[in-house]
Amino acid sequence: MAKDKSDYFQKFSALEVGQLNIAFFLSLKKDIVYLKFDSTMRQALERMEYHRYASVPIIDDDGKYVGVLTEGDLLWKMKNTPGLTFTNTEKIHLDEIERHTQYNPVSVNAQMENLIARAAEQNFVPVVDDNEIFIGIVQRSELIRYCVECLNPSYFTSTKIDDQISANTAMTSTVWPRLQSKRHLFAFPAY
Repeated sequence: MAKDKSDYFQKFSALEVGQLNIAFFLSLKKDIVYLKFDSTMRQALERMEYHRYASVPIIDDDGKYVGVLTEGDLLWKMKNTPGLTFTNTEKIHLDEIERHTQYNPVSVNAQMENLIARAAEQNFVPVVDDNEIFIGIVQRSELIRYCVECLNPSYFTSTKIDDQISANTAMTSTVWPRLQSKRHLFAFPAY
């Protein structure tokens, strides 16, 4: 058991001494899906559907990060635009769509603590250089994967991973109904 703890602390010491940086987790712009600010709503819908994404970064013509377009933003636009059809979404540009969720970027030179704090609030964190040029994203799932691998290096290569997932799913399916029946104790809304 002591060996496991020392391995844990040794692997996380990279964070403490600053050896690990944002670039370690970065998915480069060339490898991800993003939208240009002059794209149309139809282009956004088609691209998000094709790649099965719920949110996509937006950049301007100079490559600067503008924000993130989400499915929710598209739904709000549809709801608030009477007579909007899929065909005429090609007439609506992204600058006409209000974005309801703020995905704040971090600098590639920022501290890991800043990245982790943002990842706690966002599924992915846009990363910019010193000139605010969008260079990619860090996915929250990559940070979590790294932490899991530090805690248990064989977790993702284990043949028992399906058993672990099944056990977690079984537990959730038995615990959730009990929690829902007691939701008044926790002030949970009814679902």
